[in-house]
Amino acid sequence: MKRSWAYIFIGIVIIAIVIYLYSNEYGYSKRFEKEVEIERINEQIDSSKLEIANLKKEIDSLRTSKNSIEKVAREKYNFRSPNEKVLDVEIK
Repeated sequence: MKRSWAYIFIGIVIIAIVIYLYSNEYGYSKRFEKEVEIERINEQIDSSKLEIANLKKEIDSLRTSKNSIEKVAREKYNFRSPNEKVLDVEIK
């Protein structure tokens, strides 16, 4: 009889420890949430670094190539040459 009470007591203590480890402020569930958040932020950092690298390449090409300046001016700002005619075409 004494042994069964001891097993029950040990079981309750183990369950209490497990609940404490998962439910407290510094528990495993919070740690898992923080690891997921860190991974998401690292992915954002990587994508931002890639975007920065692409923008640096574009800046370098705009500094060195007259053709790339003309391309950007035509595509983004709708510039045209003085003797150039622009035709608007509607697709139905």
